[in-house]
Amino acid sequence: MHVFSALAMCATLYYCLANFNDDLVHSRRRLRLILATFALLHCLVLVGFELSASLIRRDPIYLLANTVFVFCLLLLLTGLSRPAVRDNGNPSQASQQTLPVPAHWLTTYEALQTLLAQGIYREPELTIGLLAERLDIPTHQLRTLINQQLGCKNFSHFINQYRLAYAAEQLRDLAHARTAILSIAYDAGFNSIGPFNRAFKQAYALTPGDYRRQHLSAVQSSSKDCTGS
Repeated sequence: MHVFSALAMCATLYYCLANFNDDLVHSRRRLRLILATFALLHCLVLVGFELSASLIRRDPIYLLANTVFVFCLLLLLTGLSRPAVRDNGNPSQASQQTLPVPAHWLTTYEALQTLLAQGIYREPELTIGLLAERLDIPTHQLRTLINQQLGCKNFSHFINQYRLAYAAEQLRDLAHARTAILSIAYDAGFNSIGPFNRAFKQAYALTPGDYRRQHLSAVQSSSKDCTGS
């Protein structure tokens, strides 16, 4: 039981901290820190009891309390792990904010839209910190803007909307009909084909290959109809 608890706490620590910077929801970021703190303290308590000669570590009440604590912590962790892939609808509508932009955000919002129009999302190593530097604003302000005004709950999803929309445009283009899907994924800003395929299928309900075939065949059929008429 103690081994399971220790593994569960280590997994909790990793998940909370590994995705901390990507999370744009302030309340959820606080929850990550709280969960990570409790997981670390629980690990220290477990180690302390294992190294001591205390009989409490064999007490059924202690074992039950330990089990309940681990269960509750993992239950809270599942709330953090719910995907937010469709925060803002179809990737093709990524540039549309979900709420009117307040006057005090307008300059920053317009600067952000300019960078996005220039294709900054195609930089594979782009992080929210780097984007905030380019906008010359604090990172927490950019988190607030993207979360509250653009309706995205994590930075990866926000950027991937633009990357997927760009990739879909390339896949629909006859001029890129022979371009490898891997090349399009890299050009859009993805680091590997696996995450690109999964994100694309989740967004468009088709694999990139199927999406390309469907749209290019429709374009070719339309061209034949026009030629025939």
